[in-house]
Amino acid sequence: MRTAILAAATAAVLWSAQSPQPAEASTEELQRLSDAFAELAETVKPAVVAVKTEKEIRGPEEMQWRGSPFPFFQDPRGGLKRGLGSGVIVSEDGYVLTNNHVITSDWNPEAGPVDRIVIELADGRTFDPSIVGRDPGTDLALLKIEGEDLPFL
Repeated sequence: MRTAILAAATAAVLWSAQSPQPAEASTEELQRLSDAFAELAETVKPAVVAVKTEKEIRGPEEMQWRGSPFPFFQDPRGGLKRGLGSGVIVSEDGYVLTNNHVITSDWNPEAGPVDRIVIELADGRTFDPSIVGRDPGTDLALLKIEGEDLPFL
């Protein structure tokens, strides 16, 4: 699977680097490129996951979305804040790479993690991951799920 992904990505890059200007590209060339990207997307889709989060907001002192350009998210009464992001399974043993901002409790990259994280696979399976590590500086987070027959890139 990795070989197919790398081959398709390499072919796309090489094709784009050596192809004529877009105005000169033939319809057939454009269709082949489109088909290659569609095939690549279909190949990697099983390893792409939804990262669903929840954070309990207890009141103004823990109000989420500080600094948000969307004032309607700023509810000082508290409540449950839900979030949704994406990630990718990068190893057979269940390591998931996502963004730190997906699993933090605020727009502030230094904020702590949310109260609950659920990983949902394309096949419908769900997992409660553990946080292996996160780096606000690079906005990366590594999660770990336990399961069998996990798709990965």
